[in-house]
Amino acid sequence: MLPTFAAFEGMGLLFGTMIALLAVILPITIYNAVETMNNVEAMAAEGDSYDVRECQAVDGAGTVIGALFGGMFPTTVYIASVGSKWMGAGRGYSILNAVVFGITAMFGVIAALSAIIPISVVAPILVFVGISMVSTAFGTNEGKYYPAVVLAMLPYLANFIMSRFNNTAGEAVANFSTAIVPLGQGAMFSGIILGAITVFIIDNNFKKAALFSFIGAGLSFVGLMHAPKLELGAAQDFMLGYILIGVFFSIYALKQVTASDSTNLSSEKRAA
Repeated sequence: MLPTFAAFEGMGLLFGTMIALLAVILPITIYNAVETMNNVEAMAAEGDSYDVRECQAVDGAGTVIGALFGGMFPTTVYIASVGSKWMGAGRGYSILNAVVFGITAMFGVIAALSAIIPISVVAPILVFVGISMVSTAFGTNEGKYYPAVVLAMLPYLANFIMSRFNNTAGEAVANFSTAIVPLGQGAMFSGIILGAITVFIIDNNFKKAALFSFIGAGLSFVGLMHAPKLELGAAQDFMLGYILIGVFFSIYALKQVTASDSTNLSSEKRAA
């Protein structure tokens, strides 16, 4: 219940003898920041608009305060916000959550409840959260973007399969498809990049499709996508693939600009 200064000692170790932990902490931190933006956007689609900067600042402050009390995990906007809104939950729901979790954590009740309540009882809650998120994704987008929504989900499916079978039955997964493991590594970034590229292809916006392709190449190079760990040159084959399609889209973007200039020139001649 009392604050501790061990976090400052940990910071010293993090940038000293335990600097290798940054390879784990950095992706988690980036993930939580992006997850906050994702969930704020999901709530905006449901009609509730919030300031992303304010949400990020509160998440950061919550993480810092939690660390002073021994908390090891960063905070982010709740992934089930959409489902909670469907049930009519408001700010009182969040306050009640904080009170209940605070009391149960201080008196060790969480461990007891975890031992008593089976996972099969909790799992339906997560299923409901997943259904609400998927429904929102399809319900708030035009039908022409459905392929992008589905494609953006594939990395998460690959990550689920990989995390369930890769450690104990890696050979079975590899025999099923060699693409499952790299597709599932860095699923959040892969989903955003592939989904965005698909959206821009649908909109014939090849300039932005090329931009996101090159971003995908950069993320692959440092290991945030398609790689098991952070390092330079982590997934060079995927990096090269993104660069190639980026060049391909750039050529199409240049052709669009050329065609547009030609059309404008023809219109000016006719007007003259």
